[in-house]
Amino acid sequence: MPASFVTRALGQRHADMLWRVQTTGLEKGLQEGLEKGIKEERRASLQRERELVHHLVTRRFGPGTAEQLVPLLDRRSDPGSIVAIADAVIECETGEEFLRRVRDG
Repeated sequence: MPASFVTRALGQRHADMLWRVQTTGLEKGLQEGLEKGIKEERRASLQRERELVHHLVTRRFGPGTAEQLVPLLDRRSDPGSIVAIADAVIECETGEEFLRRVRDG
């Protein structure tokens, strides 16, 4: 089998080193891309959860309560706290009780 241009130009040892550098760079790029994609999906998922809770609050307690909820929801960055707010939609009898519970937290 004829030697490739890189092997002829650099020698086998240098061609092997170049291959390892290229492969390592590719692996690093794939890893970084994967991590970025996961981070973006988590952010998008949280936003969908916030929107769903906002919708439920609008339906149950009205648009006034839902609008007061927006800044409270925007401060929440972990799924567990958003789930707790969703639970409060079901468990609270009034919008005032709901907002108090979300604020107290």
